[in-house]
Formats: sequence, C-alpha cells, structure tokens
Amino acid sequence: MVRGGSMRRPSLAAVSEFTLSADDYRLMEEVGFGANAVVYRAIFLPANRTIAVKCLHLDRISSNLDDVRKEAQIMKLIDHPNVIKAYCSFVVDHNLWVIMPFMAEGSCLHLMKVAHPDGLEEPVICSILKETLKALAYLHGQGHIHRDVKVGLF
Repeated sequence: MVRGGSMRRPSLAAVSEFTLSADDYRLMEEVGFGANAVVYRAIFLPANRTIAVKCLHLDRISSNLDDVRKEAQIMKLIDHPNVIKAYCSFVVDHNLWVIMPFMAEGSCLHLMKVAHPDGLEEPVICSILKETLKALAYLHGQGHIHRDVKVGLF
C-alpha cells in the first residue's frame, strides 16, 4: 500500500527493466520485517537504482508455493496509486524475492510516530482512511482480498 515517498507510478518500460538474477541486486540495510519476510533497501546494480527487496521465507509460509507465486504475479498487475506494485519476483535459495519501489519515508505508522507522536487530527485520519478504502475497493473490484491490513503496512 502507500508507504510515503514518491507516488509516481512506474512506467511499463521501468517495470520490464528489472532482471531475475540475484547477482544484479545488492541488499543494503533491513528496513522492515514480518513473520514470514524481511524487506531490504537494495540497489539494482545495472541501473544503479534504489529499490526494495521483500524476501519471503518460503519455509515459514503456510500457503503453498503456487499461492505465493500467484500473489506475486497479482502484485505485478496492480495499477492503483494507493497500492504498491511489484516490478518482478524470483526465487533465491529458499526465499521469494519481490522487487518493489523503495518508499524512503517508511510506513504510515513510522511517519505517525515520528511526526505526530501525540496522534493525528481527525481530518487527517479521515484522509488516510479514505485513501486506504480506495485501495481496498480497487483490490476488491479486481477480485482480490487483502487479508493483512494494518497501519504498519501503509
């Protein structure tokens, strides 16, 4: 979903430029994690471009591999300004690497904690919720259900 940083959507040419070889990516620092994945800031070496690599630990995922691959494919087809898009994905050892835009400002939760430690005004909360609901409505309209909606993802 929306994670701060540039809202400019990648062009189709930009999406197709990414390779499926781990050798073309340099993982830098960890920028996020969950039960089944770690997200790194990374450099796509051929273009010297900063991106994010989400490394899903396939051994820890309860879904079957086909479901995980299907979800990664869906992320490539998503076309909504409030939903993060995947450029490509591929398997490295026992991990599925999902190559995505890097959102330098972090999650909505991070921004709220840093910039607004005492909370947000109601109109700001309404705006965030409105944009989140637009994203969910888009996904539902495409036949997809997001099963893990929380402020740390936005």
